[in-house]
Amino acid sequence: MPGGRVWPILKRWSGGFSLDAAQVTNLRGHVQIFDGERPVATALIVAAEVDGFELICSTKRETPVRHGPALDFEREDRTPPLGFMPPA
Repeated sequence: MPGGRVWPILKRWSGGFSLDAAQVTNLRGHVQIFDGERPVATALIVAAEVDGFELICSTKRETPVRHGPALDFEREDRTPPLGFMPPA
């Protein structure tokens, strides 16, 4: 993966994830989360502590990676956005 070391995620939940404590015992800062070669999210780790055989990482935020053009590009799909009410 670009730019750094890679550790497999053992478990992932809203607000964090765990790693194998035999591979890494401390981790903080901005990380990228991949599913194989495909990036799925970026996260900001604010706390990490070893619990048994796992390093429990708590995240302040996790942002999914969008795969496609930015929303300020014109969409090919002409379907009105949800909640759109045309003028009467």
